[in-house]
Amino acid sequence: MNILCVHEEQLNIEEFSGWGKAFISCGHEFLFIKQKEKSILDAFYEKKPDLFITCESAFDRATKKAINLYPKCKTVIFYKNNNFLENKNFHENVYCFNKFDPSVDIYNLLKGKIKQNLISDINYVGEYIDDNDNIILNILSQNGLVIKVWGNKKWPYRQYLGKANDNLIKDIIMSCPLSISCDLFSSEIWPLKVFASGKPCILYRSAKTKDLIKADNFNYEDEESFFKAIIDLLQNPDSLNDEVERINKDVRNNHTSHNRVAKLFNLLGMEQESNKCLLELKKILEKY
Repeated sequence: MNILCVHEEQLNIEEFSGWGKAFISCGHEFLFIKQKEKSILDAFYEKKPDLFITCESAFDRATKKAINLYPKCKTVIFYKNNNFLENKNFHENVYCFNKFDPSVDIYNLLKGKIKQNLISDINYVGEYIDDNDNIILNILSQNGLVIKVWGNKKWPYRQYLGKANDNLIKDIIMSCPLSISCDLFSSEIWPLKVFASGKPCILYRSAKTKDLIKADNFNYEDEESFFKAIIDLLQNPDSLNDEVERINKDVRNNHTSHNRVAKLFNLLGMEQESNKCLLELKKILEKY
């Protein structure tokens, strides 16, 4: 299959890069397209896609014309606002979905190693957000803790160490006893990466993440309990090993890019492709 996917922030580029690898691992061709650089109509004409993935924010007249000109191509549109569906009159090969749960790119988390220059008590990977209620910033002011922060945009703190590329993430996680996250300020994928690597992540007011991976023992609703949980885990690093192992297995088996692609294939009525994707995931997990 030839698969085209718009390169658009609404789709979460990191998330769909993982989807792309999952598609490719199953023998499909996957290509991102930037609408500012190439016309959707030209892309359809050149690539003759079998599957096209786009989103509400990228949907324009050219996109509508392209999917009508190529009705055999299955088109998936992710939307945020329910009124997007009004009066669209899509043909039968157009599928509209509100949202899929977040997932991890398992390939980026394989063979992580402890590295001396990355060792710390606590780590965090995310963008700087200046907010009085940002619990992550409050953590940085704590004395006696070695904290390392990573992100694409510079933090005005000495603990900031620069960008964390895909090849570095797994080693950052493995070089630290615990990570922290907050749904309000963190990427929803970050705690999944940590648990998928077999490490604990202490969550602050992160109901969505807690419910997704059943991490009740790691989520705290007030700052005092959050800090206490961090100290307790640093002093007793093995205390939650069983829970970490349980969540690790859950994320690796149910919340990877392969799982989301398999779900998509199922929703498109392509059960054989869905099974192939899950089989590929099984091979990866057995190997690593």
